[in-house]
Amino acid sequence: MAKARSALVHLALGLAGWGIATLLSPLVPVGKKDHAEESATLPSKTPRPRLDVPGGRQILARLMTRRDSGEALQRPEWETASLDARIEEEFEDRDVHETATLKRITDPEKAYLAKADILVSRDLDSLINGKNGPDLAYAFRHGRMDALEIRDLLAARLPDHATHPAFLRTIYRELVDHDPLRAEVLLEDVPQPKAIQMKYDALDHIAEDFGPEQYFRFLASIPYSEDPTESRQRRRLHRKKAVIYLSLYESDFTRFVEQQAPGPDRDFNLEIIAKAHETSSPAEAVRVRRLTKVLQGLDGD
Repeated sequence: MAKARSALVHLALGLAGWGIATLLSPLVPVGKKDHAEESATLPSKTPRPRLDVPGGRQILARLMTRRDSGEALQRPEWETASLDARIEEEFEDRDVHETATLKRITDPEKAYLAKADILVSRDLDSLINGKNGPDLAYAFRHGRMDALEIRDLLAARLPDHATHPAFLRTIYRELVDHDPLRAEVLLEDVPQPKAIQMKYDALDHIAEDFGPEQYFRFLASIPYSEDPTESRQRRRLHRKKAVIYLSLYESDFTRFVEQQAPGPDRDFNLEIIAKAHETSSPAEAVRVRRLTKVLQGLDGD
């Protein structure tokens, strides 16, 4: 009987530990279904920030020989074409394929980089999210692959892309949506100014179901700067996200912001909320502005 009680205690502790781990893990974005049969199941290795193309080739070789649903990994035709050839081919009809932004770029070198950026981002999104092969995002989200393994695999699979500035930025942006903390290793060898820009870029593209708590937690990893350019970028991001969160969570978002740590991020979001209520609910706008002043006064005590 004592052994049975001991076994039950260990089982209960194990389940409790699992429950805590589940609560502490990042939220899985709503609407992103898990397709286990399409995911990559590969052993993890000790993370190393530097690009490891040979290691990526080994992962690719295993994926090429592994069979899912009776078929080996299918590689799209565009994967074997050079990036230069595809840029020339896909953007041949300027009126059809070039966006308004591209048409404003007159410098040939900058235009080439912008076109390559479009293709690199599109191709990587296709491979990471399982549109052409195993669902690497699923594998990352569930701990079956780490961020560096995915980076090395994609570098081996798309060597032309690996030399482009959008390569690491796109991988980081895609993986942040699933687990910001585990995606952070991709930035270890990146100079801080560039890493900060990559974080802002990722925040700008995150899904709407990346909730306010995750957003503010991630934003806290970017040091606040008085630099005018960076300050404008941060404020623009706040305007974009606050409007979304206010429409989704309404008064819950207001209360959430009111409880945030003192500082420009909290105060600027409160001002956005107040402005949003000026027409629909003037009394609420006045309340939020008065509260902001009270909180700022408490911050100085």
